[in-house]
Amino acid sequence: MGQGMKILTTAQVRHLQDVAKEHGFARQLPETVMYRLHRDKFHLAKVTYFGANHELTVAGDPPHHRVELTLSLAGARDKRRAMLDITPGDWNQLPDAEAVRAAVRAEEEGRS
Repeated sequence: MGQGMKILTTAQVRHLQDVAKEHGFARQLPETVMYRLHRDKFHLAKVTYFGANHELTVAGDPPHHRVELTLSLAGARDKRRAMLDITPGDWNQLPDAEAVRAAVRAEEEGRS
């Protein structure tokens, strides 16, 4: 996995979507995608743009990152990519993919 990748649960994706709606961010997930999120799988996120683009952002919008999500959908073999705007605070709270990988390794080694 690339650097800066984060891992999200479906509940976290739903929370981020709610925050994007609340703030009126330009990039939100379509409802058709939200309904099809696989509840038992993980999703990946990477920032494509850090911070608000002040030339394109409506005055008064809070700072936010533009994030590319790779989503697992119920009933689909292939992943779906989508863009979502999220706050820096939410981004910072998401677990880093490398940290999750290390935790899984440590747990597996503890079982052996």
